[in-house]
Amino acid sequence: MNSLPEERGIVPVWLGGLGNQMFVLSAAYIASRVHQCRLYLARTTNNPHSSENYTTSLFRCFGGFSLEHSMETIREQALRQGYTRKHQPGFSSWSPMEHGPGTLLDSYYQYYPCIAPYEQELRQLFCKGLEDVEVSVAPDSAFLHVRRGDYLKLPHVHYNQTLDYFRKSLSLLLQNSNPSRIYIVSDDIPWVLQQDFFTSNPLFSIVDAKLNELQTMALMSRCTKGAICSNSTFSWWGAFLGSYASRSPIYIPEKWICDPIVSLFPPEWICVKETKTAFVTLCDTSYFPKAKRTIEQLRTFWKGDVVLIAVDFTPSTEFLHSHNILLHTTTHLSTDCLIEQWKSHPLRRMPDNRHLGKLYQWDKLQLFQPFFKAWERIVFLDAGMRVCNSVQPFLDLPWKDSLLAPDDSDPYDNGNRFRCQIDLDANPSVSEAFLSSYTPNILDKRYFLNCIFLFDTSLITPTLYSELVETMCKYPIFLCNEMGLMNVFFLDVWKPFPIRVGSNYLFGWSEQNYTERPHHSKFHCIKYSCT
Repeated sequence: MNSLPEERGIVPVWLGGLGNQMFVLSAAYIASRVHQCRLYLARTTNNPHSSENYTTSLFRCFGGFSLEHSMETIREQALRQGYTRKHQPGFSSWSPMEHGPGTLLDSYYQYYPCIAPYEQELRQLFCKGLEDVEVSVAPDSAFLHVRRGDYLKLPHVHYNQTLDYFRKSLSLLLQNSNPSRIYIVSDDIPWVLQQDFFTSNPLFSIVDAKLNELQTMALMSRCTKGAICSNSTFSWWGAFLGSYASRSPIYIPEKWICDPIVSLFPPEWICVKETKTAFVTLCDTSYFPKAKRTIEQLRTFWKGDVVLIAVDFTPSTEFLHSHNILLHTTTHLSTDCLIEQWKSHPLRRMPDNRHLGKLYQWDKLQLFQPFFKAWERIVFLDAGMRVCNSVQPFLDLPWKDSLLAPDDSDPYDNGNRFRCQIDLDANPSVSEAFLSSYTPNILDKRYFLNCIFLFDTSLITPTLYSELVETMCKYPIFLCNEMGLMNVFFLDVWKPFPIRVGSNYLFGWSEQNYTERPHHSKFHCIKYSCT
């Protein structure tokens, strides 16, 4: 055929990869439906990622008339025959009413409001085109898409999502869904295999790089328990065809492309924003009422990210959603090595019996796991901490490359030094090894409390957490559990909190520690309030 058929219709111009082509085909189909006219499809798709002819597979159910010539030839023919070429920014709004018979759709048409009325219809047509594609997918699964490839060469156009985005999105997904498996889909599987985040999680299944585009799209479309998208139309359609059909949670990055976007996403999709700071608290089920109280007070002054580390339990979804909480579930850090050594070398008893009665305090070390590198700065509050005024003064402190926390000798220098944090008599050989490793003058240094602290997550190295746990077992002589150990690791980067900020105290242990006995309203945060 040397020209287009005489009957005028809609001609989509294939642009980009499969995801982009699915958008322009959807727009052309919608326009043809509105105007009850023919849809003409070029058999050659010019896909830079595949030579697959989708008009006989994924696109075969759209009822389009197949045109044999190349896309360039068809474009030239259409213009010679008086077709109107519609070309506009890819994410701008458009109306099918303005795309009648004799229209050449030469743009990306990535605008969801036009798709929404045809959601079910488009899903059925695309899924019908995928039904013969053979790929194994576990029931109740989700997917996570990592797009790299040509994005790495075009940073002025495309954002490259960090591991922090995927960590944060995974936490949200597992809070709101219960997938049996999460498939990792990527155009750069060798890079994925180099990342511990992807290779160490037993829930993950890394998809074979040998799968072609159709097989991968079919896999994503059959995942029904959620999706974590990259800034890619490929995973947009995978999520739309699969998990969005069941209204499972779908997560998208805040940064999609460097061009303005009008309306690309269904309203239910969750944008994971890049935030530099998270407030964190930790509890087991017995301390959950205290954690709730702290979170409720914190939410009065802080609208950003709040993370609850839940040890060996899962809080109610209602509470998490109503307070917009990111949940990080974990298991209790094993302290068996301490208990065993205390049997033969018991520590002197503390008034609150914390060695055996508060072993969960060691779970605070879990703040130094790589998960928390999703933020640049972490502010930790003990469960039960009272938040009385704005938290902004904490955020105004210089925090780069540092850990900031209260000096335990404040407010009037009570003489407390690090010596009181360890029992040198309980296990002489361990004490000797400790002092040989950390120089004796550590005993006479000031030290910090860790019921409240903030730190730069650049301090978190890949081995920091394992080093903390190893040192915990190596030196079972810390009288205040994890607080002594944290001082050993961070004393050199510790900066003490200022006692006051303006007319208020930044932090206080109790009002009774101050000569004027201030009311709790004179503190920004206070540990044990009695007013």
